Amino acid sequence: MSAILTHELSHAHLQGWIPTLKYFNIPNWFKEGLAVMVSGGGGAERISEDDALSAIRKGEHISMETKGSLFHLSGIAFEHAADESVPPQMPYKQADMFVAYLRDRNDEGFKTMLSELLNGQSFENALFAGYDTNLGALWSDYEAAVNSSQ
Repeated sequence: MSAILTHELSHAHLQGWIPTLKYFNIPNWFKEGLAVMVSGGGGAERISEDDALSAIRKGEHISMETKGSLFHLSGIAFEHAADESVPPQMPYKQADMFVAYLRDRNDEGFKTMLSELLNGQSFENALFAGYDTNLGALWSDYEAAVNSSQ
């Protein structure tokens, strides 16, 4: 229960600092991945890291959207699912792992990105401020790391 509470408090914290429309423009995979990461797995308890990595290696992964939407307020878009049997927590675990990868790749860059988000920058601009590259390049690097760790 404490992990889920921490997960939800992560959302409340961001919403308290960022104007509503800007908050909803942050991609869901990032908001949910951050919440799962800071809560120690809250929201993705039933999916192992190995299962999530295996799915990514098969091309079954979260969609790397750069913007959120007022028309899609919750959930994480999923690309290339082999069928409809993807466990509902799988995208949350993958988002958690990718957000942790971003933090571990460059902790100062991650802090810069979060600071820029809290200061009202768009997700794309905040990401670029922290990493000096775009989301597509970061996801490609992550996929390469996942595939080389088999």
